[in-house]
Amino acid sequence: MNECYVCKKSSKTRCNKCHTTYYCSIECQKKDWKEHKKPCRILSINKIFDETVDEESFDNMLHQLLMNANYSMEDLKIPNFGEEYAMKYSHEKEQIQFLNRAKLSLNGH
Repeated sequence: MNECYVCKKSSKTRCNKCHTTYYCSIECQKKDWKEHKKPCRILSINKIFDETVDEESFDNMLHQLLMNANYSMEDLKIPNFGEEYAMKYSHEKEQIQFLNRAKLSLNGH
């Protein structure tokens, strides 16, 4: 059994967004939201990247994440991650391909 991050009582319930932090009640989750909000988004993004299997799933999850975070595609100024990464780490082809896919997804292609 895990313990609630706020009150330390035993808990089976996790944050619905990141699925990593345990809370025993909605009240405890609300108390912690101000502090948990930022790491939750990061953990949610990592979870999406870890679970993504194919390009279509990746695109759908990324667009859903942006919509949930109230971002529009026009609001994002997307650097060329793939090009920057390729210059620094030319020996890591899989990561370069992943970053290029991410950029295309963020641009809506």
